[in-house]
Amino acid sequence: MFQTSPELKLPALLFVPDEPTRKPALYLHDEGKSAEAGIDGEIVRLVKSGRTVLAIDVAGCGETQMKPWRYGSMSGVLGPNSAEFYVAYMLGESFVGLRADQILAATRWLLTREKKLKSVDLIATGELTVPALHAAVIEPELFGKIDLRRGLDTWRSVVDTPVTERQLVNVVHGVLRHYDLPDLRAMIPKGSLTVTDPRDAAGKPVTTK
Repeated sequence: MFQTSPELKLPALLFVPDEPTRKPALYLHDEGKSAEAGIDGEIVRLVKSGRTVLAIDVAGCGETQMKPWRYGSMSGVLGPNSAEFYVAYMLGESFVGLRADQILAATRWLLTREKKLKSVDLIATGELTVPALHAAVIEPELFGKIDLRRGLDTWRSVVDTPVTERQLVNVVHGVLRHYDLPDLRAMIPKGSLTVTDPRDAAGKPVTTK
């Protein structure tokens, strides 16, 4: 169990190679920490390559994902954590901010364990790419390579898409008055960021002209 604050503990898996030879990685999969932890999974391949890997279930993912209890008929559109999103909203918080804080806390813990290193690599998939991107911009010195996969391309597409797919947890109230996700990606040092298979708000691949 990984404690990110005095009030909250998150399930985590730590994978340590026999001989660490490469920079450790924080692995964030939107289906949970165990999604790529099987014998043929990517985490095992990373460990075999000499990486220490920390995989965590941030709020609303894996073991911490809620079963829809209020908006069940709309869960395919809103996502499984829709009621919790609104609770956070009424408290003046966002899932993006909550998850970004947890990502930063996990990163600091991993660096405390790896005392000789100043940064870790970050891998995030799906809906977790949005808070991961925020964490990388807030404290860029903590991260080396940043790999974002199948994530939301722009918040503007959420506004422009009549029926979105599970985008509620990535909503930040009023954010487009100030910035969009491409603005954050532009703040990552050149050569440090990899974006693979970006998606629009309906979950469809974004085609570039």
